[in-house]
Amino acid sequence: MTIPKLNELIQKINIEDMFVKAVTENEHIFIDSLTGQLIKGEDSTGGKIGQYASNEYARYKYSLNTQAGLGNVDLKLSGDLYHNLGLVEKSKKFFFFSTVSYFQKIQNQYGLKPWGLNDENKTETSEVIKDSTLKQLRNGLRLQS
Repeated sequence: MTIPKLNELIQKINIEDMFVKAVTENEHIFIDSLTGQLIKGEDSTGGKIGQYASNEYARYKYSLNTQAGLGNVDLKLSGDLYHNLGLVEKSKKFFFFSTVSYFQKIQNQYGLKPWGLNDENKTETSEVIKDSTLKQLRNGLRLQS
């Protein structure tokens, strides 16, 4: 490949589009990471999502899921919220959502902190996105990996 041809290919590369494609193609990894946090009752800061007000309900929820710890909110009862999680892209930024009818109510009650990845999960997913973006870049430049 000639230098002018390589330069031409480089000029056509849009890293932001590659990033969006990498996240979209690996959406399941982000959702699995978020689900793993929620089941442990953790929010994006590594703190707890919240505490149940009723001790009786806290014990009931603990009998269903011990990973969150006694009294800690895990946002799971039927599992529908978890099973309907997705990512939406707006202006090159991604946001978690769930298609359940009560998602907005839960978001209003607990805020945005449950709907982001903690530092550990950000690091892990960043590696996946980096690898996917580099692969796209190599393919875009028609170089072998």
